[in-house]
Amino acid sequence: MQNFFRINVISICLALIFYLPITLMANVYRFARLSGFETGTVNIIIISAILIGFIAITVWLIFLILQWFEKRKIHYWSLLLWLPYLVVFSYVNSVLFPITYPGDSPNPSTGLFILAGFFVYPVYIFSLNSVAWMRD
Repeated sequence: MQNFFRINVISICLALIFYLPITLMANVYRFARLSGFETGTVNIIIISAILIGFIAITVWLIFLILQWFEKRKIHYWSLLLWLPYLVVFSYVNSVLFPITYPGDSPNPSTGLFILAGFFVYPVYIFSLNSVAWMRD
């Protein structure tokens, strides 16, 4: 039961790593309108926050996987379990914060970044799990 809880915590963290940049990129115009900053300034802030957070959480997850799972390969289930959490986070966000102002709709190229992320992110999760498994 403890491993079930741990793999779900890891999967939630992995879903958040993918969900937060998507949400930030999709809401650039909303952030610019609400904060009063220009779109370029908001983009710089968002990109730097994404990079710093991604690096910090990656290091934290490697240590967490090492500490919780040791040499067990159960953590490879996170390759599949992050996706339902991502769907739930996205649905809750779209219900709680709908786009009511048409100027806040994301740029069409944002969808291309999201699609590219969907193809690359499972490789990232696999490499994260493999690095954590090899380091032990």
